[in-house]
Amino acid sequence: MKADTYLLAHEKIGTAMIKLAVPAVMVSVISLIYELINSFFIGRLNNTAMLASISLSATLTLLISKIGEAAGIGAASYLGRQLGAKQEDAAVEIVRTTITFTAVFSAVFTLAALLLLNPYLRWQTQDPAVLGYGQAYGLIMILFAVCTSLYTACIQLFRAVGDVKYPMVVMALSVLLNILLDPFLMFDFGLGLGVVGAAIASAAAQFAALVLCLRRLSSKQTVLHWKLFDFHIDWPIIREIFSVGFAVYVRNLMSSVAILVFTKVVFTYGVDFAAGCNVGKFTMYFVNFFIQGVANGYLPLASFTYGAKDYQRLWDAIVWNLKVLTGYSLIAIGLVALFAPAFVSVFTTGQAAQSYGAQYLKAYNWSLPVYSIYYIFTITLQAAGKGRESMILSLFRQGIIYVPLLLLLSRTLGETGVFYAQPGADWITVLTAVILSRSLIREIFMGKEKQKRASFAGESHV
Repeated sequence: MKADTYLLAHEKIGTAMIKLAVPAVMVSVISLIYELINSFFIGRLNNTAMLASISLSATLTLLISKIGEAAGIGAASYLGRQLGAKQEDAAVEIVRTTITFTAVFSAVFTLAALLLLNPYLRWQTQDPAVLGYGQAYGLIMILFAVCTSLYTACIQLFRAVGDVKYPMVVMALSVLLNILLDPFLMFDFGLGLGVVGAAIASAAAQFAALVLCLRRLSSKQTVLHWKLFDFHIDWPIIREIFSVGFAVYVRNLMSSVAILVFTKVVFTYGVDFAAGCNVGKFTMYFVNFFIQGVANGYLPLASFTYGAKDYQRLWDAIVWNLKVLTGYSLIAIGLVALFAPAFVSVFTTGQAAQSYGAQYLKAYNWSLPVYSIYYIFTITLQAAGKGRESMILSLFRQGIIYVPLLLLLSRTLGETGVFYAQPGADWITVLTAVILSRSLIREIFMGKEKQKRASFAGESHV
């Protein structure tokens, strides 16, 4: 089956980006809801030990599930470039290799996480009730994280060929199933399993999402096709996936490290300050989801046009995204400045925590003018297969720059330093992104101008 590439190759940029970005933004929203579901229902049980237990194994679970995201983005970048270069026959082998790579590495990481689970939980707390709930919850979540890893990789592959609606449907159905199962499995009017019921509900939702994705891959409805248990590794493809995917994984790893350091720092200023900053950071995700969603929608278009050497179209896509996201950022800055306390109050009722959360969120306003530039430049580098540059940016924003800056500013400026560490890191990172992207942007710009001259010469000749 030939790839349906009209959306990526010929649709007007504005129309194409809307069709690509809207489902991607919706997936971002659904992902946020997904992260809140278990916390919401467990909070209704009025058991603080259960509520505290669900975060203990989160890092181990993420280390598994993010393998799929990293492999999927790396594969999507390569697949898009191959389709743009009219190499459609490569699609099947890319899919086989991506699924195999994701399954093998997810299984290895799952085994390691199971071995580390108990000592890792005991390193965080000695409370017997929290440990008991954390072990039960973590065991189930770790075992089924491989499902999350695999369906996340599939979703990235679907996007690469312009199949953007199906991932949104899969995520929505998965969240709906989790919401329906949670009360029945957790509360006394159902099975009364408490935190274990929440884990089972999430596991069932993840498994269902994986089944839907694999069904799509085996249906021959897209250029992507994979037969069940058809595992194979193509090492040149692995290198292409790894060149971009490893940078994505490092970014996620650095984010986990940054969260650990951030949590350690904010608690030195008291529980109210820590609660407020955590709420402010979480509220920040609701500000950023639109930028991240649009950027994720831009990736398949950028990969395809770069592979096709259609520099004019790629340049137009970059300009369109920067204009739209800059406009959104300006609107978001105004809304945050006016309504930060109201936003924060949705997640906490404590007045002191609300005050700190609002201050954190207002300080983040300084990141918004440059955050979209960072994201678009990073996605463009990934689309072009520039793994080294992507890796540097991944290390910079949450690792090399943010963590030392957080430690330095918190010690010199106190609470204010905590608020402004992320904006400071973002400004330094975006300057780095501009420098690292300079040769690629020059290549795109010069290619665009060459296409213009060739087009003009052809028209003149006619």
